[in-house]
Amino acid sequence: SQGAALSLWMLSAPIALPVASASHWADFKHRSQRHKGGKTRVRTTAGFVGAIGYLKILKHRARVAEKRHTTMACSGDWHSVVQPLALPPLLLGSGSAVRRQILEAAGVSFEVRKPDIEEKALGDRSREPEKLVRLLAEAKADALLSSLERCDKDRLILTADQVVTYKGSIREKPKDLEEARTFVSSYAGSSCCTVGALCLHDPATELRIVGTQTATIHFKAELGNEDVLRELMGEDLLHCAGSLMVEHPIMSQYVERIEGG
Repeated sequence: SQGAALSLWMLSAPIALPVASASHWADFKHRSQRHKGGKTRVRTTAGFVGAIGYLKILKHRARVAEKRHTTMACSGDWHSVVQPLALPPLLLGSGSAVRRQILEAAGVSFEVRKPDIEEKALGDRSREPEKLVRLLAEAKADALLSSLERCDKDRLILTADQVVTYKGSIREKPKDLEEARTFVSSYAGSSCCTVGALCLHDPATELRIVGTQTATIHFKAELGNEDVLRELMGEDLLHCAGSLMVEHPIMSQYVERIEGG
């Protein structure tokens, strides 16, 4: 959740983006691709996707509004005035309590609407975790998109997915506390990786921005102590990929360092 936290926090501060380096912008433009049906898809890093996403979508909407205004002016219709653009309202397609808390703390207005998809039936879990989380994040966005009413078309859709990898194996949410305990104890004196994806989709312009991000978390050996594991075990670990909760008040004490994210 570390990478997702950074990315979601950035949603609250899109005006900070212009200070980004020219190389970031060049890379961003290079990754933009025009697809069939007029849809534009952008791939970037998840930590950058929040700020870039909002600015890119607002710029895209401004161009559409400008064209509409020009058409009205040429036709002699001066009664309609293009209003200043504000941040689009956010539709969060996630049941994650952590993501909700981050957005609430950042003062971002949003509504939660969980997408109805069968995640286990999608993707290949034997390899390429980045491809898997990107696929699932986009599938969630597509599910929400297909259920939107016309009055919801001005909303900006945000969806996400995350897995944990340990020694090359992809881990998702544990099936029970016994598996959660197995997951957590294996991290003691070792490391695991979080691989996350965020998808921002604007139904009004059909612009979609997808980002992935990876972080490596190194743990102290003491995480595997029996008394630590006993105190750590709880239902909240069942709702996290790989039972990894670096923000947990107990687990966080045994994080040695985090690389990336």
